[in-house]
Amino acid sequence: MIIMDRYLIDKFIAKSDDELYKLMSSYFISESKDRIHVDNKTFHSYYPSDGYSFQFVVNTSTDKNDKTTVEDLYIHHNSCDVWDIKIGPKLRATNTYAISTDNDDRTAVIRFINHDEGLLKYKEGKKIRAQVVGFVLNGNIYESEEAYEKAAKAGKVAKVDDNCMLPLCLLLNNNPKKPKAERDKIPPDDDRILTVKFKIESCHKFPLHIFEQDRPAYYAAGVETAYGHMYLFFNMDLLDKPVEQFKKGDIFAGNIMLSGDDAIYSEKDACYHASTKKELESIIERSNLVGRTIEDIDTYGVIDDLAPRKKRVTDHILGFCTDLPMLLKLSDERTIRINAPSFKDIYEGFNVTINPKPSENERDNDLDVAKYCKECLGKKIVGWKVTKYGEKVPDYVQDITSESPKELILELEDGIKMIFSHWLMAEYMDFTIKFPEKNKGK
Repeated sequence: MIIMDRYLIDKFIAKSDDELYKLMSSYFISESKDRIHVDNKTFHSYYPSDGYSFQFVVNTSTDKNDKTTVEDLYIHHNSCDVWDIKIGPKLRATNTYAISTDNDDRTAVIRFINHDEGLLKYKEGKKIRAQVVGFVLNGNIYESEEAYEKAAKAGKVAKVDDNCMLPLCLLLNNNPKKPKAERDKIPPDDDRILTVKFKIESCHKFPLHIFEQDRPAYYAAGVETAYGHMYLFFNMDLLDKPVEQFKKGDIFAGNIMLSGDDAIYSEKDACYHASTKKELESIIERSNLVGRTIEDIDTYGVIDDLAPRKKRVTDHILGFCTDLPMLLKLSDERTIRINAPSFKDIYEGFNVTINPKPSENERDNDLDVAKYCKECLGKKIVGWKVTKYGEKVPDYVQDITSESPKELILELEDGIKMIFSHWLMAEYMDFTIKFPEKNKGK
């Protein structure tokens, strides 16, 4: 019986029994930096490498007595590939859905991380965006079309069109002509298996160091699908016939599983916390802000220290401090909540929330924030940057290091910069907008 995520973790990391699997989950929770909270669920993400890395996600739940239960462990890999997909029927396997292209000319199956179907169950037909990667379950790499055709003719591989993913297992497993008792015996995870054929467009090799050990290197093969670009991840143990090397133009054929991260686009309150520059960079990268236009802006906690009109005109700067987060409504119908809180002399990092729920603490203030920041409205986010404290770490602040993020800078078109930073020794966040010299404001 294939339990997909455990099967892949065993292949990439180490063969594990139930006890070791529990210890592994506990380790990932204790070392996780990226945590998403949705109602009583928490999704803990551990990355063994900086930057481009595997992602191990442990789901936990907390009951009304604050007792925490470890539920599932998933494997993923961060990536810049984001797909626009249409949700189909919910399948038997946990957090797994059929999906299709917008025009319904292709169908596949995907398993989501950072997702709880009880809280975030999608309605059929809903269109979403998700970061997607593929994991090889088994298959081979062929150096030519002729080699592939020979293997297909010999029955060693299924015959599939170029750059195609077919949910053959889903169709066969759930054939209504098959007796129900026989269908019920098939593991739900098997419905996730996609039979594919891809022409490799790029190939990359990565070392893997985890649990103080060097594991066998793994590979990422760039491929094109009907949904967009994707990387296939595998090591040689996952190939029926390991190859010494592969190259652009070679063909992969076999079985894969799609893994998607939809948390950054979920309809619920998904909160990310960053205590280091790299963590904040990862969160902002995954939030996919570039190319989005700021439609509205607000905060409910403006206090004094507003930049006067003279500053706006002569110094090309405006801003204020706030004791509550800033909310940016984007053109893709998401709301991003950004906060850089501090509590007296304790540094608390950055919090970024996607589509926050309405807060019971929301309150009006005397400042029309959108009007005050009118130069930012209708402007597209064209880039971003995160700075860190480095050697200039204040010695009077607790829980702050040289790697702590100092400023989050969103770069807008027309050269406008929107800056979020801490007001140390107070409980406020500084919010600043800087205009280029040519834009003197109004």
